[in-house]
Amino acid sequence: RDAERIDAWGAVLFAEGVRRLAASTMVYDHRAEQLVAGGGVSVAGSEWQGILRSDSLYFNLHKERGVLLGHPHLRSIEENDLHLSADSMHFDMNTRTIEGVGQYKLTSGSIRIDAQRGRYAVADDEVVFVGSVFLREIAADTLAKYQIESDTMTVQLADGVATEVYAGGAFRGRVAMSTGDATSWLSGSRGTVAFEDDQLRAVTLERDADVTYRHIPKDQVSRFRGDEMVLHFNTGVLQQVRVEGSAVLESRLVQDSGDIAINSVKGEEMDIYFANGLLIRVEVGPQAEGTYLSQE
Repeated sequence: RDAERIDAWGAVLFAEGVRRLAASTMVYDHRAEQLVAGGGVSVAGSEWQGILRSDSLYFNLHKERGVLLGHPHLRSIEENDLHLSADSMHFDMNTRTIEGVGQYKLTSGSIRIDAQRGRYAVADDEVVFVGSVFLREIAADTLAKYQIESDTMTVQLADGVATEVYAGGAFRGRVAMSTGDATSWLSGSRGTVAFEDDQLRAVTLERDADVTYRHIPKDQVSRFRGDEMVLHFNTGVLQQVRVEGSAVLESRLVQDSGDIAINSVKGEEMDIYFANGLLIRVEVGPQAEGTYLSQE
């Protein structure tokens, strides 16, 4: 430690307190308080519950900041299996943040988010994504698949598990049943996606909320619009839609008799209910305009 410079090869380990930096090669400049490492780099400490890995590392011990290049990624050591990766990563052990530039990706359970860049703030349990952000579901055994796009997204974590995603820019999305029976197309000026037990629980659309829902086997098509809208799901299946402010429902239903029912209803508030993927009931208040014929 008293030498101006130390060059080391092999299974090299740099330890400082609870921090551990390991690599195949390492150059430590004592005067500049800088460390450069390469080959199987790993960084572990108390700043985050995980291990950073990459092909190469530059670390300033005085500023406690570093840069990771060559397939950098963070893998959680907890059961939540949180994983972050990017083309390059910049970490700050003082602020407990990890910034990624280029193909910044997060996976948490069945949730995956891709963006151009992002920032993980450990103290806030929050990851912010910027630039062509794309949220999707990657599990193979779910009843519904969702895909959502926005300019920015903020992911709220609870012990490394994604619980909520807020899209601050234009919200565009699709939720499709894995059986192919039904699909929802969603849009709004911004929105929030809520998860529970790693499954889609609710989607909130704010300002200019617009949803088109199609049930293919029954040839049922419905469109809902309003100032704000909340879609409630159960195991990925749409159960209820709550519309508030300038609520409008337009639908085309094929009745049991084979006749076509064209509906158009307006109201200040609206609750739309589904069963087995079919629209079954609409409640409008406090006053309703228009006509509604059920599928029966």
